[in-house]
Amino acid sequence: TSQLYVPDSTYAGKLDALADIWSFDVQMDTRLPPQQVREHVIHRLKALHGREDFSTFNGEEEFRKFQGITGALAAVFAGVAAISLLVGGVGVMNIMLVSVSERTREIGIRMAVGARQGDVRLQFLIEAVVLCCLGGLVGVLLSWLAAQALNAAQGHLKVIISWAALGVAFAVSSGVGLIFGTLPARRAAALSPVDALARD
Repeated sequence: TSQLYVPDSTYAGKLDALADIWSFDVQMDTRLPPQQVREHVIHRLKALHGREDFSTFNGEEEFRKFQGITGALAAVFAGVAAISLLVGGVGVMNIMLVSVSERTREIGIRMAVGARQGDVRLQFLIEAVVLCCLGGLVGVLLSWLAAQALNAAQGHLKVIISWAALGVAFAVSSGVGLIFGTLPARRAAALSPVDALARD
């Protein structure tokens, strides 16, 4: 419905001198604190009515409550994401440890022909990072497909995946690979060439 704003004096003189006013909005200077303006309005109305027979609504308070709810939801989602990253990182570490145990001959040959411990450590760290980045790429692709499906299913809420979010996703994936790939890489680098070739 359309709304028309007119001064009280104009409304009383032209339309209805005894109009019942059930509610009104206060336009305030944005530089003033909302709570202080609200207290002034309450004080003025109480002085006019003689008692507090009215209620007030402050949009900022509701907005702060909404921010609190969204902050709590964000914290819950962050906790779930942290647990998922931990589980995924442990899985990557186990896979890399199995890879080290199955490739002892390869590690022994590399060390026997002159590869240093740092070279072997770097090799397995790179493998762990690449593995995690591939997982991150699959996750980003699935998220993009889900966003496109949601946008196609309805037109009220448009989901957009930003480039910054993609960058953070790959950075986190690389970090998980570096953190959880350190132990397998150190174990591979600590192998003795003789023991590695004899074990196989």
